[in-house]
Amino acid sequence: MKHAIALIAALFATRTAFPPRAENASAGRVLSTIERFGGDLDMIRWGEVRCGFLQKHANTIRTLRAQIISNDAPVWQTDIDDVFHAPMPPLRLQMRVFSILAADASAQRTPAVAWADLHAIWILDRALFDRPEANSIRAAVYGRRLIFQSSKHLGDPPAWWREFESFDSGTAEARSHAYEMWLYVMQVYKTIV
Repeated sequence: MKHAIALIAALFATRTAFPPRAENASAGRVLSTIERFGGDLDMIRWGEVRCGFLQKHANTIRTLRAQIISNDAPVWQTDIDDVFHAPMPPLRLQMRVFSILAADASAQRTPAVAWADLHAIWILDRALFDRPEANSIRAAVYGRRLIFQSSKHLGDPPAWWREFESFDSGTAEARSHAYEMWLYVMQVYKTIV
C-alpha cells in the first residue's frame, strides 16, 4: 500500500511539474535562422563540423549567436497529456547547432566571441534541461559537455558561467525518470481504457 501511495504521489508531482506550454517566438526565430544553413547542416555527423563550414556560414552563425543571446530563451512546445504523440523539440538539429557553436568557439581568436558562442549553447541547453523527456536531457548533457570542453582554453569566464557551473543536471535527470515512469503508466492506462 505504501508503494502504491508513493507511486501515485510521484505521478501527480510529475503531472504538475510540466504544465502544457506553447512554442514561443524565440524558438521559431531560432529555427528560421537555422534553416539558412540549408543542406550543409546534414553534413555534421557525430559532432564533427567539416572544414570550410564555419567560413561559409560565418554570417548565419553570427546572426544565430546574437539572436539566442539577445532574445528570450526558446521554449519548445510541451504537452505531457498527449502520451502517444507528445511534441518534441528538434533535438538532432539542436545537437548539430551545439557542435557548430562549439567549433566556432574553438576557432575564434577573440575570447569574448568564443564565450558568446558557449553562452548561446548554454541558453539552448538550459531550455532542454527544462523539458521532461529523457532524450531532451541527454541532448542537454551533450551540450553541457561541449561547453566544458570548449571553455578550457578561453581564460577567465564571464558572469553567466557561475549559473552554468552551479546548475544541477542530476535534478533534471531525476525529473525525466519520473516523467518516463508517468508516461509508461499513462500509456498503459489509456490503452486499457
